[in-house]
Amino acid sequence: MYALYSDHYVIDLPTNHGFPIEKYRLIRERLLAEGALRPEELIEPTLADPRDICLVHTGEYWASLSAGTLPADAIRRLGFPWSESLVRRSRASVQGTLTAARIAIREAVGVNLAGVEIILNLKQQLAKLQAENELLTKMLRKSVQQKSEVPRYHAIVRVESSSIRAVDEE
Repeated sequence: MYALYSDHYVIDLPTNHGFPIEKYRLIRERLLAEGALRPEELIEPTLADPRDICLVHTGEYWASLSAGTLPADAIRRLGFPWSESLVRRSRASVQGTLTAARIAIREAVGVNLAGVEIILNLKQQLAKLQAENELLTKMLRKSVQQKSEVPRYHAIVRVESSSIRAVDEE
């Protein structure tokens, strides 16, 4: 597994800003401390090339963002006050995602720590779904066992030794 992280992900924000920007650095430190990530698996992305950014944004938008001349409503939608460090952060984050995707295609696992919170949330949701699936399986087995007096030709599944499997076609 490889993970991408850049110190550019963390920028100075006003003290009253609600976004926990330090979480990116803290996630990196925790993964390293717990041994989930080795230092040699950590890659620092370069800054995304403006040509790549202009594949998804207009050249006018990119020029305004880079120069700090975006209208106030556009800056508000970003969620962060404009600064040169915000532009660097955005470029590093974009390149981290692109590089992680390329690594994932080649190596099977690549992750950008700027988006790892999404992965952690998905992991929690998957664990919940697995627990629900196990409960449903138990309930289904119990129901089938209770109704085992149903003649075989009426049953959807055959129950033998407490296991459930598909009935053979006859």
